[in-house]
Amino acid sequence: METTDKISRLSVTDEAMEVIWELEKKHGELMFYQAGGCCEGTQPQCFDKGGYFPRMNDAMIGTINL
Repeated sequence: METTDKISRLSVTDEAMEVIWELEKKHGELMFYQAGGCCEGTQPQCFDKGGYFPRMNDAMIGTINL
């Protein structure tokens, strides 16, 4: 049987949305970055929107609309 479920590149729990909303209220628009390397930046990082400049081969995987 073939499945028609689509794999999401970006998902967020209700609890995470609450934290993001609180951070945005306090700091303004946000952006999240996660490097694909093995060492630096492999954990998700949160910045003020425009506070980090993506590198040439970075790709946006999605947006979260509050």
